[in-house]
Amino acid sequence: MKRKLIIKLLLLFNLIIFGGLILLLTVPSYKTSSIDFNIGSKTRFIGSSFSDLKSSYLIFTNITVISDMYEGVEWNNDTSDNPDIAVDNSGNLHVVWQDYSPGEWGGGSECEILYANYTSATGKWSNVTVVSDMYQGVEWNTDDSSDARIVVDSSDNLHVIWEDHTDGIWGTDKEIMYANYTSATGKWSNASVVSDGYGGVWDWNINNSVDAAIAVDDNDNLHVVWEDYSPGVWGPGYDGSDLNLDDKEIMYVKYNALTGQWSNASVISDGYGGVWGWNTNISADPDIAVNNKGDIYVVWEEYTPGVWGSGGGDHDEIMLAIYSSTKGKWSNASVISDGYGGVWWHNGSVDDPRIAVDGADNFHVVWGDDTPGDWGSDDEIMYVKISIAPLIPFGLLFAKDEENLSGVIIITIIGIASVVAIAIIIILIKKDVIFKRKK
Repeated sequence: MKRKLIIKLLLLFNLIIFGGLILLLTVPSYKTSSIDFNIGSKTRFIGSSFSDLKSSYLIFTNITVISDMYEGVEWNNDTSDNPDIAVDNSGNLHVVWQDYSPGEWGGGSECEILYANYTSATGKWSNVTVVSDMYQGVEWNTDDSSDARIVVDSSDNLHVIWEDHTDGIWGTDKEIMYANYTSATGKWSNASVVSDGYGGVWDWNINNSVDAAIAVDDNDNLHVVWEDYSPGVWGPGYDGSDLNLDDKEIMYVKYNALTGQWSNASVISDGYGGVWGWNTNISADPDIAVNNKGDIYVVWEEYTPGVWGSGGGDHDEIMLAIYSSTKGKWSNASVISDGYGGVWWHNGSVDDPRIAVDGADNFHVVWGDDTPGDWGSDDEIMYVKISIAPLIPFGLLFAKDEENLSGVIIITIIGIASVVAIAIIIILIKKDVIFKRKK
C-alpha cells in the first residue's frame, strides 16, 4: 500500500515539475538572465591584482620598423598606418596595414594594403608585399584600400579584409574586399568583393561598406561584419545629411570552408523576428569573436535611442548580438554598456568597441567612453565580461528561444532537483529503507 502511495506521489511530483516547465517556457520574457554582465566600478578581478605591476617586471625589445628599411634600404616615403597583426601556429607574426607610399602599384595618391611577416625560426622580418593590388603583376586597384584586418586559420593560411574605394562592376561605392594567402603554395589570391555580388547580382549594395572585422572559427569558416550605408527594408540608409534620420546597419557574411562559398549579406542590427525599423539610427564600428562551439558574438556602437537614453552622437551605447550555433539564428540586440542591475546610468558617448574570447568561452569587451564618473570627465577605457552561467546548458535543453531565457535558471534547478530526488527515493526503496519487507 505504501509502495503504491509513493509511486503516485512520484508521478504527481513529476507532473508538477513538467507542468511548471511548460508554463515557464510559454511565458514571454524580455530579460536575458543567462548572461552575466560586469561593468565599470562593479567589476572585480579575483585572485590577482595588477595595481602594483611595475614596468620593470616586463621585458620589452627595442622598436623595429617593419614598413621600411628592409635590408637597410629606405624606400617607403609616405604614411603607413592602421596596422593589424596575427600569430600562426609556429609563432610567426603576420602584419597588414594601409600605406600611401608610391610603388609598382601606383602613385602615392592612393593607399594600398601592405603585408610583412616575421619568421620566428630566423628572427627576421620579410620585405613588404602588396595584397590589395598587382595580382599576377597587373595593376587594377586605382583608389584607396584601407582599414585592413587579418586572421590565421588552423592550416596557417592568412585571410585579409579591407574596405576599398576602387570602382568596378559593384559600383562606385566602397566595398569590403578579401584576399587570402595559402601557406601550401606560398601565393596570395586576387582580391574579391564580399559585401556585394552574391549569386552574380551586383550593385544591390549601393552605398559604402566600411569598418570591417573578421574572425575564424575552429572549422576554418570565416565570419565578417561591417557597417553599411545602403538603404533597404531596415531604413533609408546613410548620406550624412541628417544624423537624426540617417541609418547605418551592421551586416554579416560567412565563408564556408567546406563549400568554398560566401553567404549573402544579412543585417544583424535590425529586423529581429521579422520586425524592421526599431533601429532608426547609426550602427557603426563592429567587432566580432567566435568561441570553440561556433557561437558568434558581435559588438558595435549604436546611436538609436531607447530606455538607455536619447541616442545620437552624444549618447550612444555598445550593443551585442549573438549567433547560436545550436539554434542556428541571431539574437536580438542588447545594450551592454548601460543598464547593469536595471540602472541606466551611462550618459556619454562610446567608440571603438573590441571583443575577444578566452578558452572558457568568456567574452571580453572594451571601448572608449566619455561618460563622467569617479574617474573624472575625461575619456576612459571601459570593460565588460560576458559569461554563460554554468547551469544554463541544462536549461537550454528545454528553452525555445535562447535570447528569451527568463526562467531557465529556475528550470535548471528544478530539473536537477527532480532527478536527484527521484534517484534518492529509488535508492532508498531498493535498500528497504522506505519499505521493510515483512518477515
